[in-house]
Amino acid sequence: MTETTERLRVPEHVYRALGYLFPRLMFLNARYAPQVHWGDIAAALDGFPADDLDLASAGFWNLWRERWTSQAEGYVALAEESGTVAGRSRALRGAAAAYHWAEFQYFDDRTVKQRLRRRIRDCFLGSLAGTDLEVTEGSLPGTGAGYWVLRTEAMRASGEPLPAVVLSNGLDSATEIEVVALAEAYLERGIAAVLFEGPGQGLRLGRTPVLVEMEQVVAELLEKLRAEPGIAADRLAFA
Repeated sequence: MTETTERLRVPEHVYRALGYLFPRLMFLNARYAPQVHWGDIAAALDGFPADDLDLASAGFWNLWRERWTSQAEGYVALAEESGTVAGRSRALRGAAAAYHWAEFQYFDDRTVKQRLRRRIRDCFLGSLAGTDLEVTEGSLPGTGAGYWVLRTEAMRASGEPLPAVVLSNGLDSATEIEVVALAEAYLERGIAAVLFEGPGQGLRLGRTPVLVEMEQVVAELLEKLRAEPGIAADRLAFA
């Protein structure tokens, strides 16, 4: 007797309601940044009920969170079972991305939101094992902001001060996902990427208020970068 495998599908009603969002979910073809693929989307949304498609309702995004969290936890299990560094890295990248899509429009419970943000961070950093990407973390005492400097092994080996581009995330993006993906275009060209999270951003979401005068954070960050021996102080840009 031949068994048939049930195919996972994105329901038509979900695609009609959220089709505009799918390119965002898959985002860029990244080397280091966590990302999901069409199979992840189909697995998370297969069988999504047709009676709760009000995108303005908390109920819709809570169900969305549950499904993407389940997808993320599946990847974490794969990472734990993997016998190779590459397999674990790939699974953790998938987990980080799925955790992000679980939380990005979820605001019902601040503790849950913050826990998911923490999971994104942990999975992303764990996924870097075995890669040539170095992430150096720093903080800005004046404004309470945090930042990362991203450099590849080849860039570090040059021994020369590097040009750098500063990138910041938005209110619903994650430093580890969209911003790292955008940073890769600079890393490929030998330009260091500096990612910062101001008050109220990233892991600080819900813990500190968003600073309206974000220029204060950027000014403090640039001052700190100009003192970094590995950064060319006269070759800084903001993207």
